Amino acid sequence: MIRTYIPVLAKMRRRSLLLACLIFIGVVMFPKSLYAVSLKELHEKAYKSTPEELSDYAVSLSNKSERHYTLGLGYLKNHLEQKAFKEFKEILRLEPGNINALWGEAEILRRNNKYEQSLKKLNQVLSKNPEHVPSLITKSYTELLVGNFEQSIKIAEAVEELHQAGKPVDKPNLARAYLVIATAKTNIAEKSIFLGKLHFLSIKGYIMKAAEINPDAPEVYFAKGNFYLFAPDFYGGSIDLAIEEFKKTLSKDSQFMDAYV
Repeated sequence: MIRTYIPVLAKMRRRSLLLACLIFIGVVMFPKSLYAVSLKELHEKAYKSTPEELSDYAVSLSNKSERHYTLGLGYLKNHLEQKAFKEFKEILRLEPGNINALWGEAEILRRNNKYEQSLKKLNQVLSKNPEHVPSLITKSYTELLVGNFEQSIKIAEAVEELHQAGKPVDKPNLARAYLVIATAKTNIAEKSIFLGKLHFLSIKGYIMKAAEINPDAPEVYFAKGNFYLFAPDFYGGSIDLAIEEFKKTLSKDSQFMDAYV
């Protein structure tokens, strides 16, 4: 009786070894996110939560890196860059090479106008994961700030394409992608003499797309103000409307200009 089971046991053993190999390949060689909670979920949670809510949520997370990353996002939102930097450094101590923490450092470098250093870290992240949405957004902002408007648009459009392909893109960063495109097109149009002015025809559409996602966001008000400031009267430009939108921006986030302009 036992002998009849030997071939079956041997077959089961081979299958177990095969399964173990497949698990090793899947987990070690091609790992999914290191976080139990998705990156998309963490970014959306951080954007809509108060500092107190986010702190409570972070404590509830079992993964230490998730916890530090969530706190880091909260500090970034509230312009506490030094505290955020400490959280990202702690992640890198726990997990050297963690791309989410590297992005966090790159975003802080960008906010401190250290664009070359920021781009170096962002390229390091994107070489490992070309679809890392936070890095794409920070890179598009950086290219915008250094005057590479066409490149900025190209990178922001890549985020929109990921969203259209059903990839995980968090809503705040999708809105930012539309706003980067709008702002870059505004700069191109403002500096152009003839055909470049036609960009003003599409700019409002991108701002409205962002407003549908985050209607009360300071970055939406700022993009509107930027448009009204630079657009000719014929395209809807208005100094009065620009001032009104900039006031709304600062009422929502008094330090917005320091982080994004």
